[in-house]
This record gives sequence, structure tokens and C-alpha cells, in this order.
Amino acid sequence: MRGEYTCEYIHNSGEVCGRGCRKPEGCHEHWRAKKRIACKVCGKKPSRWG
Repeated sequence: MRGEYTCEYIHNSGEVCGRGCRKPEGCHEHWRAKKRIACKVCGKKPSRWG
């Protein structure tokens, strides 16, 4: 694993990217992606379009 951070981007399948990265924002593919946080009430991940 390269880098001191781990990419925490959540894919549509619900899996976390988990790549090693140098930026706390994420890996080279996901550092610009909008953060997707699970709902505190129901626990569902937000949809891609809403």
C-alpha cells in the first residue's frame, strides 16, 4: 500500500475503495468525488442522482 492515507470513497456497490493515497481527500480517481455519507436514520447510502 502506497501513501499514508486510505481512500474512503464508497462505490455504488457499497464497497469502500481502500486504495493507499497521499491526500486525505482520496486516491487519484476519487479525490474530487462528492462525499457520500450514509443516512443517520435508515443507514442507506445516498443514490448517485439524489
